[in-house]
Amino acid sequence: MLRRSFLASPAAVFAAPAPRPLIFDTDIGADVDDAIALAILAHSPEIRLAGVTTVFQNTRRRAQYASRMLEALRVTGVPCFAGCPFPLAARPSTPAYRGGEEKLRQLRLATEGPEEDLSAAPPISPQHAVDFILEATRAPNGPRHLLLVGPQTNLALALLKDPSLADRLDTVTLMGYDFRKFIDPYNVGNDLVAARHVLASGIPLRVLPVEIGIDNQMDAAEYERCLQSQCPHMKLLAAAMRRWVQLVRARPGNPIPDYLPRPYDSLAALTITHPHLFTWKRGTIRLEPGDAPFQTHHTFTESPAGPHQIVTALDREKVKALHMERLLSCESV
Repeated sequence: MLRRSFLASPAAVFAAPAPRPLIFDTDIGADVDDAIALAILAHSPEIRLAGVTTVFQNTRRRAQYASRMLEALRVTGVPCFAGCPFPLAARPSTPAYRGGEEKLRQLRLATEGPEEDLSAAPPISPQHAVDFILEATRAPNGPRHLLLVGPQTNLALALLKDPSLADRLDTVTLMGYDFRKFIDPYNVGNDLVAARHVLASGIPLRVLPVEIGIDNQMDAAEYERCLQSQCPHMKLLAAAMRRWVQLVRARPGNPIPDYLPRPYDSLAALTITHPHLFTWKRGTIRLEPGDAPFQTHHTFTESPAGPHQIVTALDREKVKALHMERLLSCESV
């Protein structure tokens, strides 16, 4: 039996004028798009951040970095929680384990920089992210929506601990999947077990696919404006942008010489606040075995009663203008 919310339009889900509480689940600290998304969320009056939860590898340091970003954004009262560092079915042979120390070193240098001292950041909560998700969603006026922009481990483990969580959530917005190549080695591939569990949960999912972020890479003028911005939070964020761009343009094996920040996660955030600016298709996402271990292969079958919605296009000019307005909130646009 389909839940009523499956049949609601994206606009109807967020039609209420009052800010809606939201949990932001993120692997912030590598690709700079997570930090950009946090800035967008902090500057969105349509939502109220109930908490930031971190996932994948060094989750404590990620939570500290999120706390430091919130401080730079001058946001108070939003707790940060460290979550699951490894996939649900992690083994010593999984990519999440291999080369862990080197990956963590690259993580720190890529976004924080060698000079960043996170010990001075506002303290993070000692509560585990999974326990926070369960506790917060049980509250009468607690969050009924999650934005996931990393592996789905925290949500999957929360569902395993308390299956009734699926009934408490109205929708979950994901950044992930790629319906052009049908392979997502990151947000889905880094925890296939978790992704399958979330798909099977019955929670209505709204997905911003990877290819939408690729197609809407920042242009040179937008990037330069970010670097030159005098907004207080942009000192930290612009430095992270520079480091990440340099890393991707010169990374061994897969350099992208013309790379500029790709707003994967921040566009996912805007689908929550402004769903009418995006074109949606409804149907069913399925995850199938890939050609190699931990490789995804997924499909989307369109159907009017399907539990999943995916973004297929957007109003490019309006979304880009809104993105810059929210990111550079202290400037007049």
